[in-house]
Amino acid sequence: MQRISSNATAIDLSYALRNQELRSNQVENQMGSQQRIINLRDDPIAAAHAVRYQSWAERLDRYDKNALSVQADLRIQESHIDQAQSILQRINELAIQGANGTYGKDDLKNMATEINQYLGELVSIGNAKGPEGQSLFAGTKVDSNAFRAVMGHVEGSDGQVITGVEYTGSIGLNEVAVTGNSTVTANFPGNRVFWADQQKLFSAVDSQNYTVPQDTSIDIDGTKIPLRAGDNVYAVMTKINNGGVSVKASLDPVTNGLVLQTTQPHQMFLRDGNGGTVLQDLGVLSSRAGVQPPHNLHPDAREFGGSMFDAVIRLRDDLLSGKKDAIGETGLAGVQASLSNVQNTLATLGSRDSRLSFVSKRLENEKPEVVAKLSQETDLDLTKGITELKMLDATHQAALRAASKILPPTLMDYMR
Repeated sequence: MQRISSNATAIDLSYALRNQELRSNQVENQMGSQQRIINLRDDPIAAAHAVRYQSWAERLDRYDKNALSVQADLRIQESHIDQAQSILQRINELAIQGANGTYGKDDLKNMATEINQYLGELVSIGNAKGPEGQSLFAGTKVDSNAFRAVMGHVEGSDGQVITGVEYTGSIGLNEVAVTGNSTVTANFPGNRVFWADQQKLFSAVDSQNYTVPQDTSIDIDGTKIPLRAGDNVYAVMTKINNGGVSVKASLDPVTNGLVLQTTQPHQMFLRDGNGGTVLQDLGVLSSRAGVQPPHNLHPDAREFGGSMFDAVIRLRDDLLSGKKDAIGETGLAGVQASLSNVQNTLATLGSRDSRLSFVSKRLENEKPEVVAKLSQETDLDLTKGITELKMLDATHQAALRAASKILPPTLMDYMR
């Protein structure tokens, strides 16, 4: 025999009414937030899609901000490089005038004085800083100047002048993500922008019979090139030439010394790998401890090709000394090589700017589509929500009226 409690009806009605109130509260919360999904259990599949869409939208927004930020940085760099181009064009005009043989010694000295002022401005441009106080052309060493000017006396000059300019920055590139699988370089290291000629290094060590003593590596312009024990100098040269760097290696037919030459105007950064001494053994690098690139070359190695500053210094000194033949040859050639390199840099910078404009435009078109997908999964249909809320309120009131008639009288009813 099964016993049925007299309170069963009251308990069932109370449970149903609480469920009705819970659903009404849920719809009210949805109306307040205008979101269909308040808790993951409301719609697990839609919630999973919404998380992916939201993450996607946030990434697109981050990429768009990156593209705009890099574009602004590149345009700041462009303004300084363009100033350097204007100065070099003026120096080129002075070099042509000085080489035509119609000017006297005093005129040439006046030209040299003007060029010396331009040299100081070029160094200032090389050490330019951005809005946040970070060096623009020092690679990743943004908290220090890119170049250090060496002062000294030159015959024919009045007082101290700049006799040399050393690059003290790094070759690090700042790669910024602008899409899910591609980046854009946001900086131009000064050892490339302010360089003039192809750099050549000639070792004085006979390397024809050299073999690598142990497994090691060499580092050229930040690229690691692995070497194996027993590699001869020809294997080393092959690995350098196939290493994906803008440097080619060869052997001097006269001295059998290793020759390294850049394929694009820049200053080489050379290092031996940890525990290795290959470039030292080949007479390219100095054995002195603590010396960092690019100032770690072997003292007996011959170096050709210099920076933009070297070219301007050489032209100024030739004008001061009245060497008209040198002015029209090495002086003018160095300035024109510097000008050509700056123009190539501006072309590269312009192409990056154009690419970033297309990327930003594409991201601006893509973001609304992703947001629409997210809205489709999570947003509440207000019309449907209001209708459901009104329906729940009406059914709740009806349930209360029915319950008041169904529930049996209690002792409190008799005490009224």
